[in-house]
Amino acid sequence: MANYDGIGIIGTGYAVPSQIRTNDDPIFDWLKQHPVPGQDLFKGYKERRVLSPGESVTELMVQAALVAIKDAGLNIGEIDALLGYDSVSEYLTPNGLAKVHQQLGLSPTTWIFPINDEYTNFNTGLLMANALVRAGQVRNALIVCGCNWTRYVSYHTPQSISAADGAGAAVVGEFRAPSQFTLVDAENSVYTEVYGCMYMQPDGIAPDAFDFQNNPEQIYTRPYFHITPTGQQAFVEFIEKEPPRLIHRLLERHGIRGADIALITHQASTVLMDAWASAIAPAQYLQTLETFANMTLASIPVNLAYFYREIKTEYLVLLGLGTELKTAALLLKRK
Repeated sequence: MANYDGIGIIGTGYAVPSQIRTNDDPIFDWLKQHPVPGQDLFKGYKERRVLSPGESVTELMVQAALVAIKDAGLNIGEIDALLGYDSVSEYLTPNGLAKVHQQLGLSPTTWIFPINDEYTNFNTGLLMANALVRAGQVRNALIVCGCNWTRYVSYHTPQSISAADGAGAAVVGEFRAPSQFTLVDAENSVYTEVYGCMYMQPDGIAPDAFDFQNNPEQIYTRPYFHITPTGQQAFVEFIEKEPPRLIHRLLERHGIRGADIALITHQASTVLMDAWASAIAPAQYLQTLETFANMTLASIPVNLAYFYREIKTEYLVLLGLGTELKTAALLLKRK
């Protein structure tokens, strides 16, 4: 991928709810009394930010977007494209990104690109935004990703321990400061042989749970995130081991090492993150797992905004995971 020095991330922002859920919250009592397989995979949290009743993830997304636009030195009328995702959206379609467009007051000519790509939505959005600006299709692209997964996990499953809410945003456009980052390269690895090992959908309560055509009156649970036994196995065999291999391939192409980069990743558990830190050995590993926990698709943009001015290295790597399964990394460099 060619390095275009004139285009990059020119503004960032994030928003998290004010309500804090700690490890002693009663919502976790069932799991403490009934240990389940896979519980040892989710570790490292002290607090999580959680939406209160009446609050919505789109509100967080709007807040994060406004901070990013201001940080970029732009006004609303200068945003030509809106990318990202609201997960889990109010409707199956349209995605709540359209509501963000409405509440920001973006122009009717501003493109909307919902990216259904959990949890690599931000990385994919950054790739697309970068291409749109470089191609001259748009001047400034806004990427916003928001998560409300505390409402879409079962608190009888181990992954619920990690769940948190938040939203992060970034603006891609023409550089305005020498400290800003440009996209240099990307690397992707997929493992779709285990498709279906992680997914979100409701469970049917009626005996013929998924025969909607013949039984339209059947009852379903709320959609929630499932990890199958195969998914728990892939957690260790693919998710823990493949990302460092992928990052080393990416860095080797440019003659750099882990010690040359700052690293921001998907933050599901210290089980993964400690293994990645050991294998990659970055100069900085920027994460908020203890306080913000697992914000799924919002973790990378939130941490990017949270730490942007604390990045000390010339290079930055953003590492994401996807439920397909896949992992994707972006290499960025200061202008």
